[in-house]
Amino acid sequence: DQRKRVVIMSWVTKDTFSETGEFKDRNFGILPTWLHSQGYEVWTLPMFFNLPGSPQDMYLLMKNQGDNYLIPSHYLKLSDYFQTLYRGFKQLRIPLKNIHLASMDVTPIFREIQLDRGFSPSLLTSNLCYPLLKRLQESGFQIDKFYYPFENNVPEKPFILGIRQYFPDSEIVAYQHTVWYPDQLAGFLSEEEAKIHPMADQIICSGPIYLNILKDAGFPEEILRPGPNLRYTAVYNHTFTNNEVAGKQKRLLLPLSFDKNGGYELIYKVKVALENTSDYLVCIRTHPLTPKDELREFLSEIKMIDFQFADEGTMQDWLTDSYAAILTGGSVTTLESVVMGIPVIRVIPDNTFAYDPMAWSPYPIKPVSQPTEIRNYLDLIPELLAEDKDIFRKLGKQVLHDYFTPADENNLKLFL
Repeated sequence: DQRKRVVIMSWVTKDTFSETGEFKDRNFGILPTWLHSQGYEVWTLPMFFNLPGSPQDMYLLMKNQGDNYLIPSHYLKLSDYFQTLYRGFKQLRIPLKNIHLASMDVTPIFREIQLDRGFSPSLLTSNLCYPLLKRLQESGFQIDKFYYPFENNVPEKPFILGIRQYFPDSEIVAYQHTVWYPDQLAGFLSEEEAKIHPMADQIICSGPIYLNILKDAGFPEEILRPGPNLRYTAVYNHTFTNNEVAGKQKRLLLPLSFDKNGGYELIYKVKVALENTSDYLVCIRTHPLTPKDELREFLSEIKMIDFQFADEGTMQDWLTDSYAAILTGGSVTTLESVVMGIPVIRVIPDNTFAYDPMAWSPYPIKPVSQPTEIRNYLDLIPELLAEDKDIFRKLGKQVLHDYFTPADENNLKLFL
């Protein structure tokens, strides 16, 4: 068989398989199918998280697909697991001292994280990809190219190092599949760090704006490529809101993110902002990781009355009929809302970083932190629309162009 063989490392969660059991790559969308159509033999290396049942249930779904999957436990030896534990122990012994932020010694904070993460199950599991690559090489497994979802996070580093060690002739392609944040330090490289940092041969970006974002973040310009948006294809299937909502109450959509405490803080601030008015109905769209019973108890404690859950249907369905979206960031939902022409109020959390994917673009509603600021901007929206009724639509079209490039035959060829 002369077909080229490629491996795609990708996150696999409970929504990766449809109700009929059909696999859809969470990060790469149509790419595996398209590579098949180009004569490639495609293997998926799954990274599991947020599974509804046991891993065995997921293995059964994979088996029924008839596709190719690399399951680490099928190749690893007992000694590989002990070696991974030993690496975790070695991480604890890395000396940390004199780490300063401005004039503040933050070494104790770094040491605390080091101790917490040294034997973290998720971290150790991620590190298993390194011995896996060794075992694949020993078995004579030939691989022409590797792909992985680029976030510059922990699982990527041992993956790249293992490929360089055991498959030195294989090409490594990183795909920037999701949003970038100015306050996420993993997304930036210092000049000295870039010299030794594990790096792919090329980084394919999902929208033109990310070429400059990643260049300014310290990634080598010569490996950045303008590519397609494979993951968030729903942004192309939207209807612009007319920003006029019939009925007595105006719907405010609150999409919660992965940060549970940040979600509770957002809800409380909106509740305070809307005191003494009945003009708005709060619609809370929970995150898959949100504990629903705990959330209901919290809503009862703060005496939140005028609200409903927005969990049925798609995000686009709810955005179409919403007056505004209020969120904390940390999600592509910010961009999805802007694209649909919905006024977006970004709320800065009090006790954590502000993950704002819109930080790279001008927007008339600036990020806020206080309930009074939320209320002020809600009152300002009619004034902005009176000056230019299409202001949010025009901003949405620009963001759609800058952040989301549609996939076509030409930009898909970048992956070959």
